[in-house]
Amino acid sequence: MNELTATWLALAAQAETQVAATAAAYEAGAMARTRFIETAAAAVYAANLQATAYADTAVAAWRLATVGLPTTSLGLLPSTDEQERLVRAFATITAHMHGVSASVENRSARVARSEPLQRGHRAYQQALRARGVDQWRRVVQPDACDDCAPLAGDTHDIAVDFTDHPGCRCTLAPVTAEGWADRQRADQLQLRRTWNTSAGQIRFSSGISIR
Repeated sequence: MNELTATWLALAAQAETQVAATAAAYEAGAMARTRFIETAAAAVYAANLQATAYADTAVAAWRLATVGLPTTSLGLLPSTDEQERLVRAFATITAHMHGVSASVENRSARVARSEPLQRGHRAYQQALRARGVDQWRRVVQPDACDDCAPLAGDTHDIAVDFTDHPGCRCTLAPVTAEGWADRQRADQLQLRRTWNTSAGQIRFSSGISIR
């Protein structure tokens, strides 16, 4: 398991613990429904923020190692409606309790556990796409389940969303075309341009110049 996946799993476990404790308090009558919804949504959103940031940083580090030039993160953030979506999710869980075998605590914990992993994968793909990567490859663990094991090494277009299942520990890796790193270096190492003005020649470099 790579470091990034381990980080996402740790965030998921932390969010799951926080939300499960909050849900247990709600079911015990120690917390109002509105308070539970707001608290649970905030905990998961915080984990999603961190998962996004780690994905962004990981892709920047990968590009630095691959291209060999200084690379900054993109400053990715979850979409503006993500917090509202989480509020609706927990509101739905608490509104439909009758006839459902799983408790609010169990259902809420599942949401908290899956969200950071899914958000991390989406952010990772988003960052790769922004870097000009066209494809991704599925990476499975040595002890992968029967559903995931046959998918090892499958390659997809970067626009195809990564999919998983509860408890899945698969992840994705970038697949670059031949010459990708060279093109990235050429784009970043832009040659100096010269303009003739009334005051003489002006040179400007928006990239890194090598003499």
